[in-house]
Parts: sequence; C-alpha cells; structure tokens
Amino acid sequence: MILLNKLGLIRIMKRSAVFYFVFIYALSSCSFQKKQEPAVEPVLDFPIIQEGEVCFEGEINRFMTRSENRVYFSSSKGNLYCIEELKQGALLLFASGIDFVSPPYISTEYIFLYDSMNNIYCIRKNGALFWKTRIEENISGGIAASHGKIFFGTENGNFLSYEADSGEYLWGMKTEGPIRSLPVVIDDTVVFGCDDRKVYFVNFDGDIIKEYETGGHVRGSFVYRQGRLYFGSYDEYFYCIHMEKKKIEWKVKTGGKVHAYPLLGKKCVLFVSWNNVLYCLNDRNGTVLWWNQIPARCLFPIEAVGSRLLVTSLSSEVNCFDIKTGEDKGEYIVKNELRSNPLWFRDTLLLSVYDKENDMSKILFLIKGKELLEKKL
Repeated sequence: MILLNKLGLIRIMKRSAVFYFVFIYALSSCSFQKKQEPAVEPVLDFPIIQEGEVCFEGEINRFMTRSENRVYFSSSKGNLYCIEELKQGALLLFASGIDFVSPPYISTEYIFLYDSMNNIYCIRKNGALFWKTRIEENISGGIAASHGKIFFGTENGNFLSYEADSGEYLWGMKTEGPIRSLPVVIDDTVVFGCDDRKVYFVNFDGDIIKEYETGGHVRGSFVYRQGRLYFGSYDEYFYCIHMEKKKIEWKVKTGGKVHAYPLLGKKCVLFVSWNNVLYCLNDRNGTVLWWNQIPARCLFPIEAVGSRLLVTSLSSEVNCFDIKTGEDKGEYIVKNELRSNPLWFRDTLLLSVYDKENDMSKILFLIKGKELLEKKL
C-alpha cells in the first residue's frame, strides 16, 4: 500500500513537472514572439524637391518599368538602362546600335523590347543578349510574356506568339485592323485590343475563345481583378467585362477617347481620358466617384504612392491627388517637357524630362523637401 502511494505520488509529480514546463514554454513563447507589424504605407506629401538626376542621349520610350529591385527604361538611341541604387545613377545594360522604339517589357527571367527595324531582343537581366529575331512586318503593340511564350501585335493586324527561350515562331492569327494595345495574360487566356474595335480572348494556341465589340479602336492596356477586366476605347467609353458571365458588365461615357493605362485602387479603378480628365470609378458598378482636370493629354501610366495618385502629361507639370477624395495635393514643375510615367522607387519619385533642342533626357530624383532638409542637418 505504501509502495502504491509512493508510485502514485511519483506519477503526480512527473505530470506536474511536465505541465510546469509546458506552461513556462507557452509563457516564454508569448513573451518573446514578435508581434507582426502592420505594413507601413509609403508617404509622399508635397512640396517635393530634386535630390539628383541622371542624363542620357535621346528620348525615353514611353515609360519606366519597376521590377524587383530595379528600374528599367530604354532610349530612342538604342540603349537599355537600369537603375539599382540611386547614388550610382543609371547603368547602361545593353546597346543595340539601332534605335529602340519600345519600352522594356520584363518577365521573370528576361527583358524584351524591339527596335525601329522590327527586331525583337531577348536580353538577360545581366545585360547579355540571349536572342534576337526580325519580324517581317511593323510591330505596333506591346509585348506580354507568360508561360514561356511572348505575345504581340503588328500593323498588319497579325497577333503573334514566339517561344520566350529561343525566339522560335509558334503561331499567328489574323484580325481586321492594326494591333496597338498591350496584351495581358489571364490564367490560360491572352487578351488584346485591336483597331477593328474588338477585344479578343485567345488561348495559347491562337484560337479565339471570345471577342467583344466596342465603338472604337481599343488601344492602351488592360487591368484585371477578381473576375473583372477593365479597359478603354476610342468610342469615349470605359468598359468592365465580367469574365465568368462573359459579358460587358458596365461601361461609362467619358468626354474623350480612352487610350489609357488604368490603375486599380481600393474598390476603384482610375484612368485618364483624352479630354484631359482623370477619372476614379467604382470598380463594381462604374459610378464616377470623382474626377479632376489635368494640364494636357496623358500618354503614360499613372502611379499610386500610398494614398496619393501621381499623373504626368505632355506638359511640364506632375500632379498629385488624394486617391479617395480626388483632392488636389500639389504639383511639381519641371524644365522642358515630361516624357514618361511618374515612378516611385526607394522612397524617391522618378520623372523623365526631355530637352528636344539638344536631344537629351534626364531622370530626376525627387524627395519630400522636409527629408532633404533633415539630411543636410
């Protein structure tokens, strides 16, 4: 009996010890585990001032592209540049010897662009040329890369696909007008717009799955979210297609042609029409939430920095608005004329300006005035 009591006591002590250590471990885990910090939203408040610049020959091709930890852009002099560290300026990544006429299009592994002789270049991200192939007609649209393939359109209305790893021709399909849009790949479908007033949905073999007709040329680019595709047309409407229902869910009349690079915000879609108006629409029903005038026609992508929206146009002024309310939050005036999109990189706003008389461009590095003052102090 005494032995049994002793054994029972030992079992109780062992269980208590296990419980004690588990309890202590749980407490220590709670004490030392770091709480996940909420994501810090970038802040860009005006006034902003210039901190530095990069100069290069020729004119930038339409827009700068941010990918991973770099910014890429090409020039009309046939040069491809990248910016990795602002203090180091721009690195000449590749020189073609023939004028580039497209901006760089970035995939996971490669950079694609084309020149004035309709040569397509596939360049590794270290600047080495991987392959180059010539197209026997004028390339007129942007390049989309996905699933080991590239897709683009031509002036003759052909939509083409090539192997991304080799430059080998895969297939082509014919439309009824020039293709000047930037295609987008959604799952296993390629979507592009055409001057025949249609939006085409094709599979990776070039077969047409669906097409939608608008009242004008479909150029610019597309954005996609949660089963809905957004784009503009030269018929002065902005459209939303419901992908699952396979129908145009809504369209909104603007005051000008819509050749835009739409941007998705929280529960909204933003774009600029050629009546020089910036629109913010409800992304589900197309209701106009707000609109604001800009100085001139916008040919470039717009940029969101936290709660701020930045817009450049064919003028000397970059404009800043509150995304939620449309309130004007400031502007910045440059010398000469803006020639690309505003781009946020490493807490710095990048802008490209062009001096036509000297055929020279600059990338300006702009930061908040308060931050530069703090650096000097």
